[in-house]
Amino acid sequence: MIRIGKIVIGSLDIGGGEFTYGNRIALGAILSDESRSEYQRLKAAFRELYGYSCRLLPLGLRMRLFDRLVAGLTAWIRREEELLHYEPSAEEVAAGVGELTRRVGYFATLKALAKAYGRDPDEVLGWDYAKVFGILQTDLEEHKFEERYAKVIHDKYRRRDKGRP
Repeated sequence: MIRIGKIVIGSLDIGGGEFTYGNRIALGAILSDESRSEYQRLKAAFRELYGYSCRLLPLGLRMRLFDRLVAGLTAWIRREEELLHYEPSAEEVAAGVGELTRRVGYFATLKALAKAYGRDPDEVLGWDYAKVFGILQTDLEEHKFEERYAKVIHDKYRRRDKGRP
């Protein structure tokens, strides 16, 4: 694979993470656009990743690249569903986490990453998605641990306080 600016010559290893966080955000918007046919979405996804129209390729090659694109993205989506799944607490729901997500979408994550690493959000959009995924997974696991730890400490002191007059 050779990259000349935004144009990719050769095939990308989508399943291996050869795309950026910005690509992943754009692909999410493209693939969820119900106003387009499946083929139109595939063409747009191809253009997002490769930087040119898939119609420039012979049909057989185009279909093989579409198959790889779909298989690679499907693998990432499954990883996301399994490893980045977070069920908000009742308190978070009551505070309006759903509304926050609806209003700011992916930008909250982008802003948090940029702030945590002292980078411009545009730079973060250029990071490899596999890197961003690893950071998000680590952050989520740390958050889950911190919640469990806080509960253990809370329960410990609550039991201790119950024993006092």
